[in-house]
Amino acid sequence: MINKAKAKKVLVIGSTPSDSDSSANVDYGTAQIILSLKEIGYEVILVDSNPTALATNKDRADKVYIEPLTVDFVSQIIRKERPNEIFPVLHNSLSFYLMEELAHSGLLEELHIKVLGTSQQTIQKIKQPETFRKWMQTLKEPTRAGQGVYSQTEALGFAEKEGFPLLIQSQTPTGEWVQEWCSTNEKVKKVAAAHFLLSPHTPIFIETGLTGYKLIQFEVLRDKKDQALVVSTSENLKTDESDQKTMIMITPSQTLTDLDYQLLRDAALTIVRGLEIEGGCTIQFAFHPNRFMYYVTKIDPGFTRSTLLVSKATGYPIIKLSVKLAAGLTLDTLKNPFNETAYLEYEPTLDYITTYISNWSNGTSVKRNSPKKQITGEAMAIGRTLEESILKAFRSLDTADGVTLLKTATHSNDEEIAEHLLHAQYDHLAYLLEALRRGYTIEELSEVTKIELFFLDKLAHIIEIEHELERHPSDLTALRSAKEYGFSDSVIAALWKTTADEVNRLRNAHDIVPVYKAIDSSAGEIAAQSTCFYSTYEEENESTAIGKKSILLLTASTGMNDPRRGYDSALLQAITAIQEAGYEAILLNSHPASLSTDFSVQAKTYLVPSTVEDIVQVVQLEKPIGVMVQFGGPEALELSKALTPLEIPVLDAVPSYLVSKEAENDGMIELIQPLLAELAIPYAAPENQAMADEQIEVISISDGERVLFPGLIEHIGHLNGVGTEPVMVHPTQTLSEQKQQKIKEYAARLALALKWTGITTMYFTIQQENIQFLNLTLGTTQTIPFLSKATGFPIIPTAVQVLLGNSLAAQLDLKENTQTISPAVYVKAPVYSFSSEPEIDWMGEVMGSDRTLGKAIFKTFEAAQVHLSEFGSILLLLSEKDQDQAEELTRRFQQIGYRMLTTQPLSQQLAEKGLVVTALDPSFESIDKSSAKRINKKEIQLVIDTRASKTKTVKEQLTIRQAAHEQNIPLLTSITTISAVLNFLELRTFTTNPI
Repeated sequence: MINKAKAKKVLVIGSTPSDSDSSANVDYGTAQIILSLKEIGYEVILVDSNPTALATNKDRADKVYIEPLTVDFVSQIIRKERPNEIFPVLHNSLSFYLMEELAHSGLLEELHIKVLGTSQQTIQKIKQPETFRKWMQTLKEPTRAGQGVYSQTEALGFAEKEGFPLLIQSQTPTGEWVQEWCSTNEKVKKVAAAHFLLSPHTPIFIETGLTGYKLIQFEVLRDKKDQALVVSTSENLKTDESDQKTMIMITPSQTLTDLDYQLLRDAALTIVRGLEIEGGCTIQFAFHPNRFMYYVTKIDPGFTRSTLLVSKATGYPIIKLSVKLAAGLTLDTLKNPFNETAYLEYEPTLDYITTYISNWSNGTSVKRNSPKKQITGEAMAIGRTLEESILKAFRSLDTADGVTLLKTATHSNDEEIAEHLLHAQYDHLAYLLEALRRGYTIEELSEVTKIELFFLDKLAHIIEIEHELERHPSDLTALRSAKEYGFSDSVIAALWKTTADEVNRLRNAHDIVPVYKAIDSSAGEIAAQSTCFYSTYEEENESTAIGKKSILLLTASTGMNDPRRGYDSALLQAITAIQEAGYEAILLNSHPASLSTDFSVQAKTYLVPSTVEDIVQVVQLEKPIGVMVQFGGPEALELSKALTPLEIPVLDAVPSYLVSKEAENDGMIELIQPLLAELAIPYAAPENQAMADEQIEVISISDGERVLFPGLIEHIGHLNGVGTEPVMVHPTQTLSEQKQQKIKEYAARLALALKWTGITTMYFTIQQENIQFLNLTLGTTQTIPFLSKATGFPIIPTAVQVLLGNSLAAQLDLKENTQTISPAVYVKAPVYSFSSEPEIDWMGEVMGSDRTLGKAIFKTFEAAQVHLSEFGSILLLLSEKDQDQAEELTRRFQQIGYRMLTTQPLSQQLAEKGLVVTALDPSFESIDKSSAKRINKKEIQLVIDTRASKTKTVKEQLTIRQAAHEQNIPLLTSITTISAVLNFLELRTFTTNPI
C-alpha cells in the first residue's frame, strides 16, 4: 500500500456528458474510482462538469473543481494543482479526445505527469474500428466482416455483398463515434449522406450485423504481473444485436456449456494480455449457438453497465480493483473487503441468478433499428431461479407490483401480438408471455424473436405456474410454488380473483414468508460479512434485525429513477446524516448503478423490488422506528400513501390530497387551487403557464413551524433551445429584492399550510410584473445538488434532521426566510444530443461558475462542448416583445466585429436606424429551413432565437436547432442570456477605432 505520509496527488478527470441511460453508470464509476484511490493513500483532486453527480459532492474527493472538461480549463487546473498522476474516466469519445489533446499539448511531459489506467495507444487500438480489427487479427481473434468506405456507393456495395442488418459507425466533427443500424438500402443512403455532408473526407465504417448469436460479456481483471482472472459473465436474453434497447441481461451466463465457457474464457484472457491492460476490461462476444465459434464484437477498458451489474451481483468490487491494479498493485496482494483473511485472486462462484432489465419513460416505444438509447431507468433482481429473478426484476420497474406484466397484452389482438414480437418494444416481455398464453410454442417464438429456447422455456414455466394458480385458487402448494418462482401477491390475487391483502393473510397464516440471503461471491465457501441481502422463499434466513434504532430509506420504481434527478446523491447524504444522528440506516433499492447500494456504503441494504409487499416484509423483520420517502423520487412519495394505513411509521408521509395520478400530468396546482385561493396567493392556470415571461424556482425546508430558503433560482431560457430542462442561474439576476421577498412570503405561507415536513420546490412566474404561483414538487429534485454546490448549504442533511425531530430553530442560528448568499454566479444547463432522426436525447447536465453571469454562461457553453466564436455571423430572430432590443444588440455585436443576419422586416427597421444588416431571403422556404441551410454551410457562428415555441411546430424548431447542435453553434433563447454573453464577449474583445 502507498504510505499516506508520502501521499501522491492524483487528478481524476471526469467524463463529458454522455447518453442519458449511461450517466448514472458513469457517476457510479467515477465515485468508485475516487474512493479506491483514496483507500490506497492518494490525495484526490476531481475535475468534472456535472453538478448533479454524486462524485462531485465535497465529501468524495479531497478537492472538487466543477469546470468545463476542455484542454484549456483542465490544463489550468493541472498547472495550479501539479498532480503526480492523472486518472481519466474514459467513458466516451469526447473523453478520449480530451486526453489526446492533453498529451499532444506537451503539458504532461513537461510536468512529468503519469497517466494511470489504460494507455492512449491501447485505447486507439480498440476504439477505432479499423485498428480494432487489425489488432484482433494479430491476436488471432475473429471479428465480423467490415470495412471503411468513403462514399455512399461503396456503402451500398458492401450492403449488396453482405446483406442486412448492417452496423454503420461514423465519427462526428467533435470526435464522437455514432452508431446506426441499417436494414434497408434507403437507410444506408440516409446515414451515409448525413455523415459525408458534415465530414466529406472522413470514412464511415460498416460491419455486418449478427442475428441469432448469443451475446456474452466477460468481466476480466489483469495486473502488472500478468495475473488475470474472469470475475463473471453475463448474457443478453435477446440475440438480435440490433435490438438491445429491450435489454434483459443475466449473470452469470445461462446457456454456455463448460466447453463454450472455456473457449471464450481463453479468448478473453488472450485479449486482455495481448492489449497489456492493467485493470478491468469488459469483452463482448457473439457466440454461435451451434457451430462452436465466436466473434469479438467490443472491448471496453474500465467499466460498463455489465461491470456494474456483475459487481453488485457478486459483491466483487471490480471498479475499485481495476483502479488499484492500474496504480500498480497486484491481485495477490488485495484482500476481500468482506473477509480480511482471503485474497481476491480467486474467480467468484455464485449460487443465485441476477437479472438486469431496462425501462423507458411513459412507455415510449423503442425506435426500430435505432441504436439511440432511450433508457430512463434500470433495475436488478436476484433469485435462486431464473424465473424468480426475471419476475422480481420486472416488478422492480412496475408500480403495479407486476400486474402490468400479466395484463399489458391481454387486450391485444393476434396481429398486434405478432407485431410486438417482431418489433420489440419496452413491454416485450409482456407480449412474449401473452403469446405463450395463446398457444405459441417456444420453437415458434425463437424463430420470430431470435431468443434462445432455454430462456423461452423458463417463460413457458411461468405460464404453467399461472395456469396452476388459476386451477387451484387458495391452494397452499400452488401458492408456495408461485412465491418461490417470484410471483407477487398482487399477481396471484389477480389470478385468484381476490385481493393482495387476502393473499398476504393466507401466506402469513401458513408461514409462507421470504427469507433474506447475503450477496456472496464464493457461494458460501469463504466466510464473509455482507451488508447486502436479497429475498427468496427458502428456509434459512441470513439477515437478522439490526437491533438498534434504525431508519429505512426508500427508493421506488427504479425504472422511473431518472439519473438526472440526483436521487442517489440525496440518498447518500441522507444515509450519512442518519448515521451522524446516532441511527442505523437501512436502504431498500434495486438500481444497479446506485452508489448508495454499494458494499462500501456502511448501510444495510436490501436489493428487493420497491413494492408495498416487499417493503412490508423488510419492515416486519427490521422494525425501524421510521421510514423516509422524500429522497427516493416521486414513486417513493406515492408509496407513502399505501404504507401509512398499514401503520408503518412514515416520517414524511405525503398528505393524501397531494398525491394523485392527475398530478403527474398537470402538476399539483389542480389539487391545491382551493388552498391557494384561501391563502390569497395568485396562480397561473395550467393552460396559461406557457405564457410565463420569467420563472423562478424556490427551494424550501419546513419543519411545520418555520420555513428556511436555501436559495432562489432563475430560469433563463434553454442552452440548445430545445427540451424541457431550462438553463438555471443562482443567485437570481433580474429579480429585485422586493420581488424576492414577495415570492418567499408566498412560498412560506404555502409551505406551512401544506402541512408537509421536509423539502419543497415551488415554481413562480412573473407576468407583466405580477407574481403568480405555477407549481410545486415535494422532496428531492435535480435542482437540489446544483443549489447545494452553489451555496454550500447542506439541504439534504438539514431536511433529515427535521424529519428526526430536530427543528430548524434548534439546528440553525438563522432568521426566518433567510437565503444563503453565493459568492459567485452559478449556471446549470442540460445537454442534448440529436440522432439522424429528428429527436432529442438528453445527455446530462453541466455547470459553469465565475464572478459574472457572462463568464459563467461561457463556461457552461464550453462544458457542453458548444464554443463561442470570437468573430463571424450572428443569426438574429427575435420575438415580437423583444423587437425593441434589436437596435442595441445589433450595434453592440457589430462594434466588436460580428456580422448580423435577420428577417427582411427587421432588417428594414434596422436600416432606418442606420444599421447595415443582411436580410434573409427564404424564397419558398421557411425562415427555419433557410437558416438551417446556412448553419450547415458554416455561414453562421451564433444563433439568437427568442421566438416563442408555441408559434412554431416541433419540426420547425428542430430544423434550426438540430443544425445548430450538429455544427456546435451556440443557440441563445433568452434576452437575459444574450445580454450576459454579449457583456462577456465585449470584455474579452479588443475594440478598434480610428483616431
